[in-house]
Amino acid sequence: MGVKTSRPARWLNRFPRASNFVAARTSWNTLAGLPLTLILCAGLLFLTIHASSLFDTTSDNRVAVLDLRVARFFSTVRTPQIVTVFTLVTAFGYWGVIFTLGIAVTLLFWMRGRSRYVAGIWLALLGNQTSVTVLKILFGRTRPDVAFYSESSFSFPSGHAAVSAAFFGYLTYVVLREKMVMGWKAYGVGSLAILLIGVSRLVLAEHYLSDVLGGYLVGGLWAFLGAVWVERGLSVAGHDVPAVAPPRRTAQIAVVGAALVVLWLVVANYERTRVLLPAVTQTAPGG
Repeated sequence: MGVKTSRPARWLNRFPRASNFVAARTSWNTLAGLPLTLILCAGLLFLTIHASSLFDTTSDNRVAVLDLRVARFFSTVRTPQIVTVFTLVTAFGYWGVIFTLGIAVTLLFWMRGRSRYVAGIWLALLGNQTSVTVLKILFGRTRPDVAFYSESSFSFPSGHAAVSAAFFGYLTYVVLREKMVMGWKAYGVGSLAILLIGVSRLVLAEHYLSDVLGGYLVGGLWAFLGAVWVERGLSVAGHDVPAVAPPRRTAQIAVVGAALVVLWLVVANYERTRVLLPAVTQTAPGG
């Protein structure tokens, strides 16, 4: 008498490709396994809830009510000094600043023989920007009516929150993998940068709370995919591509110095070109 197999076991034997796919998606052994599956499911759930809230016109729409309360709260507590500080903070989520930082980090990766991280960071940044642009068009959500500055793009998701999560999230992964500092320090600094940029969008009422959370989710997903790309490359190559020439300290300092100069110019231009909405002109810093 043969051994009787269970129905799930027979199904797995009958469809080996499907069973292998399920096993790969539920494995803790790789970033592309269960961790990625959980993030994708969380993102799909969030987008579904947010989409349903936008089409819900009833007065008890909890997401919309919370968004309005948070936006109006920050509009009542901001002062000229607070606006000045958070305008500077929010500038570091501006695409020009992140692009400058991306170029500088790419050069440093290359000079230090860590070119394996280059593709990951640009996958995270470009993938994030594409996703944010598409989602803004699909949702078409208007900005809060208590916003401090005038913006031309749609509200959901927050591009600043998304790109900060993609960029600083990916850098946190690199720092942790290279063991440059202790784990809690890397998590702390990376999380603080991401949090402050998101909070700045709320303080200036440029976005609703759900816009910022959605941005974090989109950017975090792309940072994660960048890390997955690197890990898969390592599993194939097993080592770094060596630097073209031994990295010189003076060259690295020159890259950092040039990046700081460009950042100062970009941030100054960002602050100078912000357009105030007519309703808040009287509360502008120095006004």
